[in-house]
Amino acid sequence: MHKRRISSGIAVLVVAGALTPLQAHAVTTTSKVSAQAASTGSGFTPLSPVRILDTRKGIGAPAAKVAAFGTVSLKVAGTAGVPSGVTAIAVNITVVNPTQGGYITAYPGGQTKPGVSNLNFKPGQTIPNTAIVQVGSNGYVNFANGSGGTIDLLADLAGYYSTASPDLYWAQYPSRLLDTRGGNGTLPANGVVKVQVELATAANLNITVTNPQQGGYITAYPDGGSRPTASNVNFSAGQTVANGATVQVGADGYVDFVNGSGGSVDLIVDFSGSFVAATDTADAPAHYFPITPTRVMDSRAGKPFAPGGAATFYQAGYHAVVANFTVTNPTAGGVLEVYPADEEVNPGTSLLNFAPNQTVANAGTFTSGPGIDIVNMSAGSTNVIMDVFGYYA
Repeated sequence: MHKRRISSGIAVLVVAGALTPLQAHAVTTTSKVSAQAASTGSGFTPLSPVRILDTRKGIGAPAAKVAAFGTVSLKVAGTAGVPSGVTAIAVNITVVNPTQGGYITAYPGGQTKPGVSNLNFKPGQTIPNTAIVQVGSNGYVNFANGSGGTIDLLADLAGYYSTASPDLYWAQYPSRLLDTRGGNGTLPANGVVKVQVELATAANLNITVTNPQQGGYITAYPDGGSRPTASNVNFSAGQTVANGATVQVGADGYVDFVNGSGGSVDLIVDFSGSFVAATDTADAPAHYFPITPTRVMDSRAGKPFAPGGAATFYQAGYHAVVANFTVTNPTAGGVLEVYPADEEVNPGTSLLNFAPNQTVANAGTFTSGPGIDIVNMSAGSTNVIMDVFGYYA
């Protein structure tokens, strides 16, 4: 597999602090999840974001809060231009107005709820997370409310996977495309910044907001298109929060990021891979294989990650793995970094930021080379959970 580094033509790269060599591995995990996958891989069809579920407004489900431990079944096939026979969807899930803490599990319609989670929330919190969710043979996906209180639930569609979809995945080394900190162009209230992504129809990105002056949200969408009624990251004043995103790239090669708040924010965008036309075979682009969501690592069953501690996840034959990571019970604030195991030093990117005692999740697509390293970049210990939803091969 060929991987390349990609850079932005729009922003100056700023990395806070020196790059830190990978510390001694605390854990090594090996998964056998590939046997669960379909024999035929899928391509991807990117879309400009569109809201397909909003329980506040009756979009995709009745206009009613999701009951405690209730499940929303969302019809995907035939919705927003999605054809029948799709295998998975790329979607951003947002919880609003939860009355108690809990979590969301997204899984294929018609199947048993798996023992995994996609996002965790506290009472009163508005929080998103991205997901690639396998679609059931009935054309539905399910969202289960794992809390004893009611919630409102939103889902914004970014694209779909099918055996007829035209684009394949190009796994690449992670790199930082944008960092507005340090005098590089803090994003003003209601401002827009565009970032170049080369030779791609869509890209997998990690979007981090820091130093927001007021609460709000970030929406990423293809340059040249209309601003959609969708969101990728929700934030409160003073909060640092990250969320992954699969974003369609505009015909001019740019992605727009709009600050949907009345105050300025700093914005960090990290890149992990792109989708290209299936006819571009020079770099062996890969098909997607969704699996039954599977928990492959949970340090709560053993020892937490020590300060600077790391784990390596191995799976032979993967170009990239689609996974959700959850940090829980950290004793100090810090950053979780995930990157290819063949990187000599960490690439200066991050997956999620966490505060002491916080439980927070973020998902993404991680280039495997041949495995992925998971590193606790904090001065305290923390537990880390890894759930796998599919892979590219």
